[in-house]
Amino acid sequence: MKRILSYLLIAAVTSMSLVSCLYQEEDLFDKSSSVRMAETLVDIQKVLTGSSQGWVMYYYPNGGAGYSAGTQGIGGFVLTMTFTDTQVTAWNELLSGSATSIYRMTDDDGPTLSFDSFNRNLHYFATPSGTSKNLYGETGNYQAYKGDFEFLVLKHSPEEIILKGKRSRNYYKMYPLTVSPEEFISQTVTMSELIFMSSFDGSFQGQPANISLDLVARQATITLNGDEENAKTVAYNFTPEGLRFYEDVKIGDNTFSSFIFDKDKGTLTSVQYPDMVLQGSLPEGWSSYSSFLGTWTLNYNNGKTISNVQFKQDVEGKSLLISGLHDKFDVFAEYDLGSGTISIRTQHITQDPETGYYVLMGCRSIATGYYGFSQSYGMKGTLAAVDGVDTITMEDNGKWTRKTDSFALYFLTKHSNSTSDRVGYVTNDWYWKSETHTLQYITSFVRQ
Repeated sequence: MKRILSYLLIAAVTSMSLVSCLYQEEDLFDKSSSVRMAETLVDIQKVLTGSSQGWVMYYYPNGGAGYSAGTQGIGGFVLTMTFTDTQVTAWNELLSGSATSIYRMTDDDGPTLSFDSFNRNLHYFATPSGTSKNLYGETGNYQAYKGDFEFLVLKHSPEEIILKGKRSRNYYKMYPLTVSPEEFISQTVTMSELIFMSSFDGSFQGQPANISLDLVARQATITLNGDEENAKTVAYNFTPEGLRFYEDVKIGDNTFSSFIFDKDKGTLTSVQYPDMVLQGSLPEGWSSYSSFLGTWTLNYNNGKTISNVQFKQDVEGKSLLISGLHDKFDVFAEYDLGSGTISIRTQHITQDPETGYYVLMGCRSIATGYYGFSQSYGMKGTLAAVDGVDTITMEDNGKWTRKTDSFALYFLTKHSNSTSDRVGYVTNDWYWKSETHTLQYITSFVRQ
């Protein structure tokens, strides 16, 4: 009995101690958590509406299919916004005009800024597209660009707001504008057009330094002292002054975050180290976008040709449409400003109304006997004069170990890039102008 009474006494003392601790925890705050959260949300909204010119957001979506959370696979983009107590008006560097919608401040695992009312400028990177064009005119992007429209607010002040995307898990920073939202967007777009050199060389602390820019994926690679093994690659966005990195890049004891571009000299200068001035240059084989436009003859399959192939403007400076290879569709080609080349890759065509199958232009490596449907596989075209005649030489783009040498048309059961959904080659009503399902051994386009 004494032992039982001892246990009861110990339990009672322990319980009182726990209760005491709990009350001590609660006494640390004068207000309940719900009241504190409500006050935080009100304070964030005051900061958002307090900037007379509005805010710039450096926006980093993950990218399309194949990019996991926490990546910035297609680089960064600039959005500008103004806020009232209930509405946001936004601009997007990739789109024209402004768009206004409702926004909300909520408690969703923390203070959350939510743009859940559709806004064409804020939702561009989060709007998927199927076989039919979406409102942006895009098709075949079922996962969109994995962008965000709901953000946890990690820090807020009149000088800076730091957010975390709930979908991408990327960090987004906002800063008050000193010019109008429209002017900031205009200046940013101008800078994105001025920087068309992909390589910048110079010195830093007496040693060679280089920045290599992927102008399509918006990735910058910094190499110091010729040490390519320790080179760092980071996503970037354009600013009215030059480039800004997604995060600080640390190489040794040095930290880089942004560069200023001089359009007259073609140089990038480090904001952190003003004595680091890098001269831009064009790579060998670079050609302008307009030089690809015109009428060409395709050379393929050891001497066979298809004439009167038209390279037409799609999006100026970014993409082309190639007609004359097929009666039912144009082939889509991308222009890479950094390298001055074009790229023709795996692409979805349409759905066959007779069979219901989906038509895909896939890659073949006839030399090795393989086919591949990855969206990154394809061929690169470099324009140069050969015997005095403009010639686009086609070769594998380096994304496939098997090496693309041909393009074939396939039926698939789904709108996908999975070889497991392959039915087989298309029927003869879908053949190329070559009267086959495969354009074999593509070598070049020669200007007519």
